[in-house]
Amino acid sequence: MKTRQLKRLLARPVLVTPAVRPVPMASGRLPRYRVFIPPDAKDLLVGARVANRYYVLSVLGHGGMSVVYKAKAMGKNPRIVALKTLRTQGLNDELIVKRFQREAELLSKLNHPRIVQVHDYGTTVRGQPYFVMDYLTGVNLADVLKYQGPLAVEKFRDIFSQVCGAVDHAHRCGVIHRDLKPGNIMLCKFNGQNDFVKVVDFGIARFEEEAQRLTRLGEVWGSPIYMSPEQCMGAPLDARSDIYSIGVVMYEALTGQVPFLGRNYVDTMTQQISSPPRPLSEVRPDLNLPAKVDAIVLRALAKEPDTRYQTMAELRDDIEKSVSRPLKMERSYSGIAAVQQPKNARALRATAIKQEQRSEIKNMLLTVTLIAVLFFAVGYGWMRYRDTINKTQQGMQTYQLQRSSEIQRPPGLAPLSEPKERGSSRR
Repeated sequence: MKTRQLKRLLARPVLVTPAVRPVPMASGRLPRYRVFIPPDAKDLLVGARVANRYYVLSVLGHGGMSVVYKAKAMGKNPRIVALKTLRTQGLNDELIVKRFQREAELLSKLNHPRIVQVHDYGTTVRGQPYFVMDYLTGVNLADVLKYQGPLAVEKFRDIFSQVCGAVDHAHRCGVIHRDLKPGNIMLCKFNGQNDFVKVVDFGIARFEEEAQRLTRLGEVWGSPIYMSPEQCMGAPLDARSDIYSIGVVMYEALTGQVPFLGRNYVDTMTQQISSPPRPLSEVRPDLNLPAKVDAIVLRALAKEPDTRYQTMAELRDDIEKSVSRPLKMERSYSGIAAVQQPKNARALRATAIKQEQRSEIKNMLLTVTLIAVLFFAVGYGWMRYRDTINKTQQGMQTYQLQRSSEIQRPPGLAPLSEPKERGSSRR
């Protein structure tokens, strides 16, 4: 009986993954076994614990050699974090492992509200290096340009002034990003601000001295569409290479097109090195972009580094001045944000101050009233409590007296009130 059941089970086709439809063989029968194993099966940490501190919830995304997970930090202060790990396929490549570790090292040294922060890093039980960073909710600039089209000038100014501020901080720390592109610029919602910028993916970033040393050895990293001419040629790099990449991103953000796009990587890199960019007004004359904005982008896209903006701070200042009305820069914990000054700013400020003073007075009166009511209630309750205690004590005393008077005497003993009568009767 058992042999027959085993033969029936073996005769049925076994599919490990129902999503894969079996292909009939030449005889018309289905294959008995069809096992499909995903290529990144070893990287799936969903449902596992990393370092006994992070519980992996789901996969957020993956690149060529890394996977980003959504995880929950366990402990006294549980929170949602992003956990980035290196795939097991890259563990045998020493260069990839060092590149991953360098990203965690660089991010841990950069402390800026508009650069993604690293909170922890280490190695999993399987030997995969990982680091824990902020969990961001939002969209990247690439998706915004894809689904919403080019940016308006006001939105362009607000976003790229933040980007320049973040990259300028990295440059001051001696770090070159080397891979600035729309996909690495996140737009999040933070403290009521919709387009709060976070610059991410410092995977190929280097310290300036190290970048110059490695490029002399012929190392070329980055996305050809956004690479500077010196980066395409493998020449020494400095902060001005990132300024060129930002220029390409600004060009695409304003026109919806990249300035250079060849038939392949080599053709694109050749155009980056030798071809001048077309003015924005020629590419999209229908947008009526300001001439100041056009000049800013073209200066950032200069082929010679000495002709470009020399610092990100200089580029940011020109971006903030690219509109007709002045901007007021307000500094807060979340960083620098551009705020448009209205014409009647003083009157609005005075009205706001009066409203704040009125609200403070109202809050103070309400607080005093609540405190007085609370004291009255506590005092009244205490008086009622003491009155109840006194009445209870008096009642207990009266009850005890009544009980003592009602106690029955033994036979032959007269009540306490009859001694005189007994004496008179005896006489």
